[in-house]
Amino acid sequence: MKQFSFDELCDFISRIRGNVAVLTHERADADTIGSAAALGEIFMSVGARPKICSPDGIPDRLSFFGIEPAEPEDGDILISVDVPSLEQLGRYAALKDRIALKIDHHRLSEEYAPWYVDSGCAAAGEIVYDIHEALQKKGSVGEPTPRFSMLVYAAISSDTGGFRFSNTTPATHLRAAELLKSGIDAAEINRLLFENLSEKEVAVRRIAYSSVNIYYGRIAAVTITKADRERCGADINDISCAIDVPRGIRGIAAAALIKESDAENEYRISLRSNTDLDVSAVAGVFGGGGHIRAAGASLAARSPEEAEKTVVDAIRKQMAAQGMV
Repeated sequence: MKQFSFDELCDFISRIRGNVAVLTHERADADTIGSAAALGEIFMSVGARPKICSPDGIPDRLSFFGIEPAEPEDGDILISVDVPSLEQLGRYAALKDRIALKIDHHRLSEEYAPWYVDSGCAAAGEIVYDIHEALQKKGSVGEPTPRFSMLVYAAISSDTGGFRFSNTTPATHLRAAELLKSGIDAAEINRLLFENLSEKEVAVRRIAYSSVNIYYGRIAAVTITKADRERCGADINDISCAIDVPRGIRGIAAAALIKESDAENEYRISLRSNTDLDVSAVAGVFGGGGHIRAAGASLAARSPEEAEKTVVDAIRKQMAAQGMV
C-alpha cells in the first residue's frame, strides 16, 4: 500500500480531473465534512468535478455548511478524508478497493488505501489548508475564498474544541489566523458549532445530567438508552453532545458516553480524557480508535448497565497501566 509524501499528495491532487467522490466517516462531524467540502473547492479549482459523500448523511447541526450530499458512482475517483478505519466508512467500506487516496490525521490509522497521514495536525482541516497553500504557491489554485476559509476554519475549530483541546498547536493557531484574513465570521462559526443545540439535544443533556455516574472519583460516565432517545424524539446522532456533561465535571480524568444503538445488544462509546490518559488505547480494546484524548468504539453488551461497567473497567485498567491509580 503506497504512502504518499506531502509533495506527492499535492501533485496527485493537482492532476485529478473528472468526477471525484470525497468520502467522509459515519456520524459525520465538522472536521470530516468541512475538510471534504474544502478539498472539493480545491478540486474545482484544478478542473475536477467533486461531490461530497457521507455514508449516513450530514447532521442538521452542520446544515450551515450548505452541502448537498451525493452518492459515489462508477467511474468516480474515490478519496476519503478524516476516516481512520474502514469500519468508519460504514456502507462505503464495500468500495475499499476503489479508494485512490486516504487523507487522515489520526495517530492510529488503518492503511486500507494509499494514504497520507499527518498525526501532528489537530484536524484533517489543517492538512487541507496545507494542500491549498502548497498548490497556491505553485500557481495551481488562487487565493483562498471565503467559503474555503469558512470550511477549513470550522473543521479545525471543531476538532480542537474551539482551540481549547490539548491537540491545539502553535501551527494550528497560525493556520486559523491566516484563514481569518478572508474575512470569515469566526464568532458566528463557533456559535453554530458549539452553541447551536436543538431542542432534542437540550432534552438529551437534561437526561445526561440526571444520570451521570462517577467512579473512583476520577471517571464519569453517562449511558443514554433507546428508551431515553425515544422520550426525547432523538436519534443516535442527536446525543453526541452529551459527552460534554461528564467531561465538564471538576476533577474528572476520563469521561465516557455510552449510547445504546438500534441494533440489538450494540452500544457505541465516546471517550474523552482531561489528562494524559490515552483513551485511544481504551477504544482499541473494543476495536475502535482515535486520539489520545478523544476516541470512540462500539461494543456488545446484554444491558446498558453491563455496557457502562465494561467501559469503566477498561478505563480503570488503562489508568493502572499508565500509573494513574
